[in-house]
Amino acid sequence: MTLDLTDKAMLLRLQAGFPLHPRPYRMLGDALGLTEQETMQRVQRLKEEGYIRAVRATFDVERMGAVSTLVACSVEPQRIEEVASALNRHPEITHNYERAHRYNLWFTIIAESRARIDEILQETRELEGVTAVAELPTTRRFKISAIFDARQR
Repeated sequence: MTLDLTDKAMLLRLQAGFPLHPRPYRMLGDALGLTEQETMQRVQRLKEEGYIRAVRATFDVERMGAVSTLVACSVEPQRIEEVASALNRHPEITHNYERAHRYNLWFTIIAESRARIDEILQETRELEGVTAVAELPTTRRFKISAIFDARQR
């Protein structure tokens, strides 16, 4: 399916700031000339078609008292699905993704303590097929706002 002008405008608005309102889809729809129901249906269709991965908030986890880290693993290619599934059982792992690299499976941990991160890292090292684990903690934060304007395509 191709994106129409309304889809493109919606994607831009969703990236630029979801309305903090009791009826956010109504607010978004008003800005786009759609009803609340049409807006929700369109967002759902865009999710189903893979244009939208998620509609969610982003929080400063450290300010909320949690700790986080990025992890890169080398996993035997035939075991990557199995290892990813095992990692997904941890509610502290927000997402993982495969990369075409020696370190071919990357994930983020957000936990209540450094000790819990260390436990998850140790469990990861012990998974069959994992040959290396590299922790890549944030040493300096750069805040960028990457907004992709589909209207330009």
